Amino acid sequence: MSEVYVDGFMWTRGCHHYSCASGSVTTTVQETCCEVLGEVYTNGQNWKQGCHNYTCNFGMPESNVVLDTCCEVFGEVFPDGHTQIINCHNYTCNSGSLDIVSIVDTCCEVYSNNHTWTQGCHNYTCKYGLSEAVGVLHTCCEVLGEVYPDGHTWTQSCHIYTCKKGFLETLGVLDSCCEVLGETYHDGHAWIKDCQNYSCNSGIFKNVTLTNCHDTDRRGHTIIWVMCTITVILVVALAIIVQNAWKTASIIDSIRLKDLREDPLLK
Repeated sequence: MSEVYVDGFMWTRGCHHYSCASGSVTTTVQETCCEVLGEVYTNGQNWKQGCHNYTCNFGMPESNVVLDTCCEVFGEVFPDGHTQIINCHNYTCNSGSLDIVSIVDTCCEVYSNNHTWTQGCHNYTCKYGLSEAVGVLHTCCEVLGEVYPDGHTWTQSCHIYTCKKGFLETLGVLDSCCEVLGETYHDGHAWIKDCQNYSCNSGIFKNVTLTNCHDTDRRGHTIIWVMCTITVILVVALAIIVQNAWKTASIIDSIRLKDLREDPLLK
């Protein structure tokens, strides 16, 4: 039964102050306590919930310590050393941490052993923890992760495909593009790569070897060879000039020394 309060009446419930004013209820939160799951804790009070220690800090519950005596998983608390099966895995609570012990061989993630289900265009069954494809549906085709119903026709790259009783069939090739090594080029596109002139014309891919390209390469190699030869010749010529200059300087010094020795003024 609901309670009736007169206008101007004020009351406290949990950590909330209420007041009745002109038929409306005004609510304020006290900063001197914390209300958690229906329990009221005074400011500064500590309490344990799940695997955490909490403290009431001016109306806000704060977790300051994580207990290593239990593990909390999806809101459930398991004591230390407890083993639990979660999504086909055996877990053990080890000092507050959840460790995987093993994989359960009686289920496949969310399916029990021998359970059969359909995914994409395949039928699967769970066999001792492993999913096994047991059949292909003939009502659809699965291509690169996409599922197409039987009879559906679609365009991918430069090809037109259709799904026929679970099998992929090519209906034709578009003349508006060319597919080369996984790359798609639109009709009329032309490009040059490695001395080859490529072009896409009405869905037909053509390539022509460029003779000038090889001549240019040979011309470039010839120019490099000539420049290297000229550089070597210049280096050798410079070495000869330096060597001759050194010999000439030595001869001149010898002549000057001889003249000085024969000069009567110096005797």
